Amino acid sequence: ITNVDIGYWRDGDVITIKAPCGNGKSHFIKNTLYTYCKENNYKILFLIHRNNCKDQFQAEIEKDSKTDIIHIMSYQKIEVDLKRGKDFSFKNYKYIVCDEFHYFVSDTFNKYTDLSFNHIVYAPNQVKIFMSATGEFMSRFINTQTNIETINYEIEPNYSFIKKLEFYYSDKVLDNYIEDAYINKRKTIFFLSLTDALKYYNKYKHCSLFNCSESKSEYKYVNKEAIQNVLKNEKFDQLFLFTTTVMDAGLNIIDDELENIVVDVGIDLDVIIQCIGRKRLTPTSNKINVLMKGYSNKRLGGFETRLNDSIKHAEYLRKNGLSMYMKEYYREHDPYQIVYEDENNFGGTSKKINQLRYWKTISMIANIEFIKGYSKYNNYCTYISDKLGLRYSIKDTEETDKSLEEYLKYLYDNEIRIVKSITEKLSDKFQYELQKNLIDAINLSINGKQMKTVKTLNSGLDMLDIHYNIGQFRTGGVTCWMIGETEK
Repeated sequence: ITNVDIGYWRDGDVITIKAPCGNGKSHFIKNTLYTYCKENNYKILFLIHRNNCKDQFQAEIEKDSKTDIIHIMSYQKIEVDLKRGKDFSFKNYKYIVCDEFHYFVSDTFNKYTDLSFNHIVYAPNQVKIFMSATGEFMSRFINTQTNIETINYEIEPNYSFIKKLEFYYSDKVLDNYIEDAYINKRKTIFFLSLTDALKYYNKYKHCSLFNCSESKSEYKYVNKEAIQNVLKNEKFDQLFLFTTTVMDAGLNIIDDELENIVVDVGIDLDVIIQCIGRKRLTPTSNKINVLMKGYSNKRLGGFETRLNDSIKHAEYLRKNGLSMYMKEYYREHDPYQIVYEDENNFGGTSKKINQLRYWKTISMIANIEFIKGYSKYNNYCTYISDKLGLRYSIKDTEETDKSLEEYLKYLYDNEIRIVKSITEKLSDKFQYELQKNLIDAINLSINGKQMKTVKTLNSGLDMLDIHYNIGQFRTGGVTCWMIGETEK
């Protein structure tokens, strides 16, 4: 993108730059656009979604003495101001740069991303530059849902740096994979759920690092200084790094000793690609091995069921209008917060739909349906490998959930009571240690958090089409679980 291109951009234009991680998106802003703005007395607002990325980028522009033109800020700062009724102004800036703009739909815990998105995309007097390696959905959303015609630049991705792509279904395979990497000293990054990342970190604490979001209670186990050194030095000295998707952006690893990347973060391809892209290549770099979690059609159906549940309120409101919605969901709030309450034009309040989250969910449901019919065998694995342009292998057989069903049958046949509380002295028939085993066996996570209540676990068993459920009752002064059989 040259100065000639930049000169053609007009106030209000939306520019999208889609390029793989490490292909110069930020370099363009810090150099080409910076120089152009310096010559024309313009300012750049550079928006970043994670604090570690923000701090890292701030340090870079301070080192290069470019803070006179480039101002760093988080998306969340804009959202906080808008939530409080403040009119956040862009008047001092000619260019608004949205780094990793898939943030608007990837942060499932933040229900306010649409506030910053709408405020930015409709800004009339600035050029908006949206950059990401995985901005396909957001680009499509801007084109179809805002009716804004974008100016697009793209570099096709190339995953030839991956030596071997493997999938696994059973968690036992992951256990063995980690142990083998430990024995043979193979440096590895693991992108996992919060529960799994902490579990494996505790097992290999003497040779690993752990990282998660600062908003999580588990953040107390994070070695903050060590993580800052990883971000600063772009490598880690330990054998393993166990992290959640908190490091799926902003982390660059330039380390020839890194051999493996393991990814188990759900089915969102954008997030998966971001995780893989943390490895930066050098002229001396070796290719890396990638191991990913595979999903059977049954598991995909479970994801699809939860996604459909999450838009029930929004679908009803769209199809039936506000009056019918208020009757159907009298005094009920949308647990997924896709439908929310906001001011209307008459000084009162009304129900509205978070269009970003709604259309992202619709898109994911459609994609799951597509994947389920993609191939004769291993639909999900074949789909992902085709997207990456790579051949793949599978380290175990496609998941059948037989072992879980057998485990539940054992608990049912033997009428084993599982005690929730371990505060009292219990007889042998009360097997309190089985509760954790049962929760781990069902292994139901939502947004990276392991589900532990009877209601959510039964929901997971129902989605897996397993004909057992969990009953809860009080006996002998303690709360127990017991397995029951449901009608087929």
